Amino acid sequence: FLPICSTSGLADYDIVHIHWAVGAIGFDTVKALADGGKMIVWTVRDMWPYTGGCHYSLGCMRYEAGCGDCPMLKDRSSTDISRVQFVQKETLYRACGPNLRLVAISDYQRRQIDRSGIADPTKIRTIENAVDMSEFDSCTASQSSIRARLGLSDTEKVVLFGATHLDAPYKGLNHILSIIRRWKSCYRFACFGAMSSQTRSELESLGVLRLGSLSRLELRNAYLMADVFLMLSTQEAFGKTVVESIACRTPVICLADSGGPAEIIRNLGDDAGVPIESLDQFSAAMDACINMNTDKIDLTRYSSNYVARKYIELYGEHINHDRTD
Repeated sequence: FLPICSTSGLADYDIVHIHWAVGAIGFDTVKALADGGKMIVWTVRDMWPYTGGCHYSLGCMRYEAGCGDCPMLKDRSSTDISRVQFVQKETLYRACGPNLRLVAISDYQRRQIDRSGIADPTKIRTIENAVDMSEFDSCTASQSSIRARLGLSDTEKVVLFGATHLDAPYKGLNHILSIIRRWKSCYRFACFGAMSSQTRSELESLGVLRLGSLSRLELRNAYLMADVFLMLSTQEAFGKTVVESIACRTPVICLADSGGPAEIIRNLGDDAGVPIESLDQFSAAMDACINMNTDKIDLTRYSSNYVARKYIELYGEHINHDRTD
């Protein structure tokens, strides 16, 4: 993307849709666009738009009190930079008034924004992320043939886990390692994604099959060859891999308090997977998932067409409002 530093190139547009603001667009520019009558739709991808700077708070609830006294800063005070940045955002959202709409990508995230008090709750709505289902539900390869290419047998119970960056602090790698150490004699574990050399060595020592960074086709095959996808992030606004796995008819185990992932499973029904309260429940969750019938799960609410229509409806509210003024 190219950073937007002024409004000069946006004069012909009625709506400006922001997905990622950090380094892309300044607060002054957002304010100027709103003052000029543009509708600003801001899809909130992580916690940064409603905290004093954190993309993931990792359990810190200071954003519910306007930040300040930030535990991530060496010199903590009630008026530290986290408080300053929170107030800057709060002031911006109020100044933009009805021309700003925040879009949460899960109800879990919307509740967090509401609790922060940073924006008018009536100007926030939930539109979940979209997944291109055609990338995941059109495979003709069998689980058996995919496993054969990877040196796995049909009788093994295979648990897949992965992320773009497995070492990210909120991805729950420590929980996954605990499960592997405890149950490696019962299940075969496989993973995908980038990782540090230390993590790579540890996974190799535990006998984990590393698939590396995967193309979309390879990722689909990875979901298809697994019996269960293990997603133990401690905090996720959405959880796209959860939808991708279920689209491949592979149920998911996640943490019950993970946010977006647990919400997705609850939205899709009992055959989508199991949110667990503790790691001790993993084996029982595995047994439940292996007996699930995922064939009839309706994923429409996460399809590209459905999500696009929700955004078109939101855009239309602004256009129709202008026409009636």
